[in-house]
Amino acid sequence: GFFMSASSIAVAILGAFGMAPLVGFFGPRRLARYGLAARAGLVLLFSVLVGYAADAYGTEQALAHRTTYVCHASVLHALAAHVLATSLTTQTTGLVAADEQGALLGLEHALFAGARVVGPIMGTSLLAAGGVKTVAVVCAV
Repeated sequence: GFFMSASSIAVAILGAFGMAPLVGFFGPRRLARYGLAARAGLVLLFSVLVGYAADAYGTEQALAHRTTYVCHASVLHALAAHVLATSLTTQTTGLVAADEQGALLGLEHALFAGARVVGPIMGTSLLAAGGVKTVAVVCAV
């Protein structure tokens, strides 16, 4: 819960103070590419960290320490996801007429919300079916 809250706060701060300068400096297209690359890299990092945490035989302290790496990576992933989503939204709203932008934003937010609902369900199903190593392999793909 703490890291989910930290992710939300970090995304709020980035959205309030960082996105306008980033979009102005890089432009929405380049920033979207950087956001996509960051998310892809973080997914690979997740797969390594989940596998690393799963192999934490021994003390509970080792498991807790290794799990913290996964949680820190989740905050970075949330920031990269926000950069990507904002950059894509900036690009797509510029491609439609002004009277269609509200509908497009609503559709995009519905898709993002759907992904946030379906993703954890799929992840927990994979976890239940094949364990942590299966989740790590799927994240790596």
